[in-house]
This record gives sequence, structure tokens and C-alpha cells, in this order.
Amino acid sequence: MFSVWLASFAMASNAKSKLLPDPSALISPGDELVRRVSLYRRRHWLLHGHVAPFGALYLAWAYYWLLSPGAGAFEEHREPAFLSLAALGLLQVLLVLSCHWSVHVLAAMTCSRMKDPARAEVAKVEPMPNNGSPEIVKLHRDGEGDGGDTYLNFQKLKYTWDEERKVFRGVEFPTDRSYRYYLDYRGHETDEDLQGIKRHFGDNR
Repeated sequence: MFSVWLASFAMASNAKSKLLPDPSALISPGDELVRRVSLYRRRHWLLHGHVAPFGALYLAWAYYWLLSPGAGAFEEHREPAFLSLAALGLLQVLLVLSCHWSVHVLAAMTCSRMKDPARAEVAKVEPMPNNGSPEIVKLHRDGEGDGGDTYLNFQKLKYTWDEERKVFRGVEFPTDRSYRYYLDYRGHETDEDLQGIKRHFGDNR
């Protein structure tokens, strides 16, 4: 009886967790395409996870086998020395290839996680299941200061940062106005208004 109750509790908790929005996902709740957005800033290539640590390891290998007071052991133990060097090289190659195979590894190896969109340069976008593959996309900014928009493009769709809700939101077209509003609408009367609308909604291509 207890096992049945425990299984029911687990199923209910799992269902509840699926319904509740994840505040760390940085995406508007209910979005049908994107599951999660993570912000990053690119690191200098020397600080990449498959560069700097291995540079230190290669230096340590050279010091131990060639420069240390006991470096004469290299002549006696050539095989383990070259095997350890080959293992380091193989591990580095596998990490480099993993960056091409996985967006998640690429982000971890070459970028630093950011919380503030103003400091971020790129975003890792993870789509819903069966909606494509994760991608690292560039963050764009229109204008300067607080008046500019921060946005990204994923699968030809634009997502703009909502500073109030702290999430990326897809472009929402004004379709909830009254019929009279559309009949009386006079269009965009200035070039400034037109350019602002174009920046917000895109070119409709």
C-alpha cells in the first residue's frame, strides 16, 4: 500500500514540475518552440577549456620528464613517457571534437555563464523536443542605453528580452484590438515610428 502511495506521489510531483515554469529558463512560459535560453560571454581562445589546462599539463610533463632533477629517468622510461604524452594529446583532441559534436560542451569549454543580458554576447538556445537542435546564437542590440532592445534570432524567429519579466519573448503582434481600432488606424506617420516598428517586428521576410 505504501509503495502505491509513493508511486502516486512521485507521478503527481513530476506532473506538477512540468506545469510550473522554470524561472532559470529565461524564456516566456508557454513558448512552443524554445525550452531554455542560457546567456554566455565568449572567453579568449587561450582560456578555452581545451587550451589553457592542457598547456599547463604539457609544461608539467616537460618539467617532470625533461627538466626536473630526476629527468635522467626519461632515457630509462621512454615508453611510459611517450604513452602519457599521447594520452594527453588524445584527450585534448577528443575535447576539441566534442565541441563540434555538442553545443553544450562548446559552451562549457569556450564561454563563461552570464546572468545579465547586457554583459552577454551569445546565447545557447535549447528547443522543445522534436523541434530541432540546440544552437549558440549571437545577441543583438538595437539602440543604446535603456531604450535599446536586446534580442536573438532562433530558427528565423525573433525573441526580445523583456526586462520587466526577465525572459525572452517571441514577437507578439497586436491582434487583440477592437475592430474599430483597425478601421481608424492611420498607419505610421513618421519615419522614426516606421523604423521603430521595423526594428521590433523585423522585415516580414
